Amino acid sequence: MAEPADVGLLGGQTFLAVTGRDDAGRDDAAWVALLTRRARTEGGTPRGGLRPDPLEIDTVNSSEQSTSPPVRQLRLVVEADDYEAAVAFYRDVLGLPEQAAFSSGDEARVVILDAGRATLEIANPAQKRMIDDVEVGRQVAPRLRVAFEVEDTAGTTDRLVAAGATQVAPPTTTPWQSVNARLDAPAGLHITLFQELRTLDERTTLDGFGTNPTHS
Repeated sequence: MAEPADVGLLGGQTFLAVTGRDDAGRDDAAWVALLTRRARTEGGTPRGGLRPDPLEIDTVNSSEQSTSPPVRQLRLVVEADDYEAAVAFYRDVLGLPEQAAFSSGDEARVVILDAGRATLEIANPAQKRMIDDVEVGRQVAPRLRVAFEVEDTAGTTDRLVAAGATQVAPPTTTPWQSVNARLDAPAGLHITLFQELRTLDERTTLDGFGTNPTHS
């Protein structure tokens, strides 16, 4: 038997994603998604007893694989000893909207905050050292550092310090034309606030900027 893997919202409607394969070797998640789309189109409700043709499932799988990105979301999961303080800081002071929250009877709690567009920045050791030298003047960052793009680095820094963050380095204009500040924040995070002074197209004209060559 396949087990339910996730429950969420799809196009404003609740959906259930199921993992595993049925006795005929068909992908259960694919037929659930297909029936959900059918129900929207036909105005009905998907029923567990319906099974689309295997060929139709293969079509769904191939079409979704060709149009969907391989990764749909980057989610950073942080353990906070002082949960309430961390939520108040990141949600209420920094201003990350609450997307969802869950709790259980054994006092386990989690909140998911929307942090806008997500990117993964990968730097070699020399680049990490250079960024610390430019932004702070000494080596302070751990292996993982969380950076938030904001409209006003100076103003946001003042608000976060007033809310309990420790300023590691004040707002500094970098050679890559952003205003960056460093703070030690709740939940043990070392964070950067950055305000872009140029568009991405403008930044690509600066020395040292470009696209990393693709390796096969």
